[in-house]
Amino acid sequence: MRDRVGFDRELKLEWLNEIVEQVSKEKDKKLIKMQMSDYLNKCGLIKNDAIRKTILVLRRIWLIVPDEHIQIRDEGIKLFYSINEKDRIWLHWGMCLLAYPFFRDIAEIIGMLHTLQDEVSMEQVRRRFTERWGSRTTTERAINRVVRSMVWWGILDKTEKIGVYKFPKKISTDEKDLQKWFAHVLILANNARVTPLDQLFNLNFAFPFRLTIDGYELKRSKKLSFYREGSGLEMVSYFEAP
Repeated sequence: MRDRVGFDRELKLEWLNEIVEQVSKEKDKKLIKMQMSDYLNKCGLIKNDAIRKTILVLRRIWLIVPDEHIQIRDEGIKLFYSINEKDRIWLHWGMCLLAYPFFRDIAEIIGMLHTLQDEVSMEQVRRRFTERWGSRTTTERAINRVVRSMVWWGILDKTEKIGVYKFPKKISTDEKDLQKWFAHVLILANNARVTPLDQLFNLNFAFPFRLTIDGYELKRSKKLSFYREGSGLEMVSYFEAP
């Protein structure tokens, strides 16, 4: 049985952008919660319960993060202000992977299906997800909300068939520092925490993105450690640099 679901609300990119701005400017967590509540109410969320649950999801992504992810979160906030707005999806996707194993597993399933076909159905995702997490009454609605969030983010496109989605062109960026940050996140999000270098660029849960940096550029990172196994396979791991 995996971790709790947690990611059980539909999120818009502008809401994720707002929580990053709040976290970067304000240290008082209670005040951030109040400000996000006012913001979401102005965005059209009227019911207090919906606002509260949405804030819980947003806070876990960018505010209430484990100690081992604080450094990479802070680096992500710095990048947030130095990159184009369209590139911020890389940051949000990365932090969602770290915050929610539930989100990561859905992304991995969709990415695996992407390697086999041009479209993905909710039925396929649910079936494969149940094989991993088991049957839960809370998961089906949450899976729908994650997928609808991906549609809002431009990760998946609707088709004429209900519950079937197609894949748009992979997202790319010229921002090398952003790609390096994303590579660090992928290693952390990978359950093994150690990843073969030649697989790093093709992890299924990173399916929407195209990394264009190469191994040489990654080896310049002070936060990555490289070594070769006895078989000659080059491995890469992440550590927090002082």
